[in-house]
Amino acid sequence: MLINIAAKKILQDYHAILHKLVGIPIDLVSATGEVMTLCPSEHYNPFCHYIRSCSRGENACTSSDGENCDKAKATGKSVIYECHAGLIDIVVPLFVNDRYMGCLTTGQILRKKPTQKSFRELKEKIKAFDLDEDKLKEYYFNTIVMSEKQIEALVDLLSLISSYILESENKLLFLESINEKKKTLGARQYIEQNYKKKLTIDNIASAVFLSPSHFSHIFKEEVGTSPINYLNRFRVDRAKEILKNSNTSITEISHSVGFQSLPHFNRIFKNIAKISPGLYRKSKKR
Repeated sequence: MLINIAAKKILQDYHAILHKLVGIPIDLVSATGEVMTLCPSEHYNPFCHYIRSCSRGENACTSSDGENCDKAKATGKSVIYECHAGLIDIVVPLFVNDRYMGCLTTGQILRKKPTQKSFRELKEKIKAFDLDEDKLKEYYFNTIVMSEKQIEALVDLLSLISSYILESENKLLFLESINEKKKTLGARQYIEQNYKKKLTIDNIASAVFLSPSHFSHIFKEEVGTSPINYLNRFRVDRAKEILKNSNTSITEISHSVGFQSLPHFNRIFKNIAKISPGLYRKSKKR
């Protein structure tokens, strides 16, 4: 599962505050590498925004971001790195119950005040991007500069934010698991009340407001068998009671417990009870 909408709203609020304070963005990258765009593009460092305006620059930024998100995921630790254009970026991984959920990213800053020399070195690094030198210089020399202590404080702040989000996420997962148990119980009750009808995964799942695939997964995980197998076993149990306590024909019994045909009933009954319906009746009538 991805970070939920509530957590995303919290991040948007944090981003807005941090941007007002120090002018830098926070973003969220999902476990699949999708950038969630918590911050509008105008909140990006104009220097970064300008580099990303060309396809080569965008590709280089995306590659740099992806490589360091992967590193944070693999190590489980925050990563402070220098991007392809010489700016400092930060990645803080997010894990819930040892499951990687994505990462928080921030930065687009410099460790040292820009100089003519550093600008010349920058131009050499990105000369293939074919960007306007005057714009590049203006944006570069207006990039935010942070000391090592400030960068460390920024990492600490992001770590605190992520800890708060993960605490909330763990609570949500716990509540979700309780809710899924209720859904499973509801599905079992629905099956037991409607076993005489023609039931499918789709209509059982619909009764508890879940998608068929998700319903099948949580039902098997909770009950230990598939919904259809649970249904068939329940029908066979009801058929056994009728076979023991009445002389009703096997054909009538098969229809009364929800099977659409006698051959299907016989096959399922024998598969579960390890004996045919007729022999089961004889064994109980002795």
